[in-house]
Amino acid sequence: MADLNEMVVFASVVEAGSFTGAAKKLGQPKSTLSRRISRLEERLGVRLLQRTTRALHLTDAGKTYYAYCARITAEAEEAEEAINNAKAEPSGPIKITAPVNFAGSLPGLVGEFMRRYPKVTLEIICTDNLVDIIGEGVDVAFRFGDLQDSTFIARKLGADRGVLCASPDYLQSAPALEKPEDMAHHHCISYNLPPQGGSWNFQGPDGKKTVKVYPRLAAGNLEVMRGATLAGVGVCQLPSRLCSADIAAGRLTELLPEWSFRTVNLNLLYPSSRLIPSKVRAFIDFAMEQFRERGMDELIYPSSE
Repeated sequence: MADLNEMVVFASVVEAGSFTGAAKKLGQPKSTLSRRISRLEERLGVRLLQRTTRALHLTDAGKTYYAYCARITAEAEEAEEAINNAKAEPSGPIKITAPVNFAGSLPGLVGEFMRRYPKVTLEIICTDNLVDIIGEGVDVAFRFGDLQDSTFIARKLGADRGVLCASPDYLQSAPALEKPEDMAHHHCISYNLPPQGGSWNFQGPDGKKTVKVYPRLAAGNLEVMRGATLAGVGVCQLPSRLCSADIAAGRLTELLPEWSFRTVNLNLLYPSSRLIPSKVRAFIDFAMEQFRERGMDELIYPSSE
């Protein structure tokens, strides 16, 4: 049966580089630590440390054993930290980043969180740029779309569908739009497509269709695209959260409703450290709870009426 105390002692000796340093860290006599390591080596039947008057050196067996001891020690410390975090009332600042077009959806969410945890303060950075989460000290980030960076943990909050729409003024004098191929005869508003054009993908009754479009207006901001669509510039793909109120009010008309676009996931992203502060853990759990119970439709309101 492994002696976990001996494993912690061994890891401490290796990390300190001496019995003297480990004795200070653990608050035990140096002679006691030396005897415990000797008993450990005797029980295992291998030499773990080569001792000289000046230094300690790990044997090959010692290197292998230390890797396990260090991990077990770290996990034990994390377990205690987790309990301490669970006991402590969440408090202090949390730094959050979110896309600009998601800003209108945040007040209702964070307002309820701050009422629940009155000792927490929030700093919210709204930007369409990809913030360096580690470099900027961000605790959590709301991000739309597919995430490629595996160094972060992503929790899916929900998904938003794309809607093809245009203003009644534009449609009054525009050609008919009855199938995806008809886009060839229309002005389009796109998200960052170059002037030489790009592709829009549709999924519908006849399967998957890919059509080439040439944007009359391209922008890297969804609110600019929405405003241009309302102004009659052309046909646009917009997230449902940004155009559903306009469609309901008659300011925009949904087109090709039997055809759908790729849904876009909303994710909550945070660094993959296992030692997450209680305040950040509380926010992550709260956001997941709210989206699970209330859903995207209730929480993600259009940014403008």
